[in-house]
Amino acid sequence: MRILFFVASLYGGGMERIAALFASHLVQQHQVIVADFSDNKRTYPIDPQVEIIDISPKSPIRAFHRMERMSNIKRTIKTINPDIIISFSVSLNAKVIKANRRLKKKIIVSERTTVSRSLNRTAEHARKKLYPLADCVVYVTKEDYDHSPHVKNKTYIYNPLTLEPYDNYEN
Repeated sequence: MRILFFVASLYGGGMERIAALFASHLVQQHQVIVADFSDNKRTYPIDPQVEIIDISPKSPIRAFHRMERMSNIKRTIKTINPDIIISFSVSLNAKVIKANRRLKKKIIVSERTTVSRSLNRTAEHARKKLYPLADCVVYVTKEDYDHSPHVKNKTYIYNPLTLEPYDNYEN
């Protein structure tokens, strides 16, 4: 199976750690491609079998970056032709769902922020109107799962615990 991950980056916090762990685990039995916007910055180790592609905007004109991000997401889905897409983070989840509408690939969005946390109106719109369009929404807690009655195809998976130290952790 070809699995395409979309992450804002693999540099920084907890969501990035989860994405690196999931991709590294899944690549043992599947082809895994991670598309990110971070200019190849990495905090967490990731299995070398995972293909990482940078889809960050390249335009020197910052005003075009939003449009370029959407175009890059859609082009990446078409080019990779994945069997399934897994997306992380509220704002990126919304963009990936929108880009995938006509392409109709299976999509899992992973909500790594507690839904009780107040977000901006755009993020709230994504949660209420776009998440129901995903094939599955993965929440991080049972409380978040229960807090989202508008989403029918959902589950929750607690964050995995790793006991190995990250020697290359930068912060």
